[in-house]
Amino acid sequence: MGETVLQQQKPATLQMPDNKGYFGPYGGIFVPPSLEPILDEIRQAYEQCRRDPSFQEELALLYTHYVGRPSPIFHARRLSEAIGGAQ
Repeated sequence: MGETVLQQQKPATLQMPDNKGYFGPYGGIFVPPSLEPILDEIRQAYEQCRRDPSFQEELALLYTHYVGRPSPIFHARRLSEAIGGAQ
């Protein structure tokens, strides 16, 4: 027996937004008009960073050393110097 129409459709929350940020006909953003240019500037900066290989390399390094567990032990060089050279 085939799937029902409801089983075939993905929930709206799992769909990606369109180019205006809308999730279906009702979703989207609500900000005061004075903030829209600022959000556009942030979006453009994000797109530049997202495509920059050096940014991606630095981000991967931060993910490796600072996000989640397990992670490598971090040597706090400046803290060690400040308290007399503890290792």
